[in-house]
Amino acid sequence: MADAAHPKVKIKGAEVEKEKINSVIIDRDMDQPDMCQIGVRNLGSPLPACSYNLGDAVDILIAFTGQTETSVFQGEIVGIEPTYDTSGRSNVLLRCFNRLHRLTRGRKSRTFENMTDAQIAQKIAQEAQLTPKVDSKVAIQYKHVYQHNQTDLEFLLYRASRIDYEIAVTGEKDFLFQPRKNDQDSGITLKMGKQDTANAIQRYTARLSSSVQVTEVQVRGWDPAKRKEIIGKAKSATKTMGKTAGSKDGADVFGSTIQYEVDDKVTSQEEADRRAQTILDQLMMNYITGECICIGNINIKPGLLVTMDLGSDDRFGGKHYVAAVSHRYTMNDGSGKGGGFTSAIRFKRNSGGK
Repeated sequence: MADAAHPKVKIKGAEVEKEKINSVIIDRDMDQPDMCQIGVRNLGSPLPACSYNLGDAVDILIAFTGQTETSVFQGEIVGIEPTYDTSGRSNVLLRCFNRLHRLTRGRKSRTFENMTDAQIAQKIAQEAQLTPKVDSKVAIQYKHVYQHNQTDLEFLLYRASRIDYEIAVTGEKDFLFQPRKNDQDSGITLKMGKQDTANAIQRYTARLSSSVQVTEVQVRGWDPAKRKEIIGKAKSATKTMGKTAGSKDGADVFGSTIQYEVDDKVTSQEEADRRAQTILDQLMMNYITGECICIGNINIKPGLLVTMDLGSDDRFGGKHYVAAVSHRYTMNDGSGKGGGFTSAIRFKRNSGGK
């Protein structure tokens, strides 16, 4: 099934000949620009190393035999790396990012006044000529927010982390700033086994750790106008993926633990409560982490839940949050062996059991 994947690479709207493609690697990581590496045989006239330019539009489509093509990456060339070798093949490696990378160019220092995080994200997206798709559910307004010698992406990632939001660019230039969710079930079930069929897990590795699991988070601040202390609290995850929350597993063995946060400059009860819940959710998501390698599946994306069937393992089997995925396609060596399409998933879970 892995060898039945057929990638199509388009650069500036023109399809690259399949015979020239050595490999296609697409890395998608939550809150980071999507990256794509394309290995092309540096043959013909004009040479690919000379005919492609920085900023050229790139579209990667993949389809399985008898299925419709699906676009899995849209971006632009940001790097060109040719290799000329008299003893072997001459190749060129094209490095590409989606347009989220435009928020990483240049550091800025500026102030945003009387704006919410959603309004700040919208302004920055428009400056980068992206189309903002911003969720304004969290409407905490700040008198002053300072971007201190940061890239726009660094700054927005920090703002997003404070309210448990996520950042992404989808399609060509749609910029998303929205609540991070761990309940978007993809409907995909991956199954452990040696069968060469769709959704087969080839390797599963996980790590369960109680080191950062706490039963409560308190965020403490001070309201100078009202001259009183602000205390935000959170005691349970927004949503758990399995039977037993990591915080409960840890508390049952090692006792209850409260984590206090006093360095956050919170200015309202709403902000303190939101920060406490965000910190607790983020800590709990590190209860179980790991990686799974399966036969290639283009429908697996960061931010989705994927069910993993590990047979009789009831502790680690169940729903997993996809934090990152790397889709890898390599051509066979000409003998009909090797090559194929695989997906490597980095996952997180805030609980054990199904």
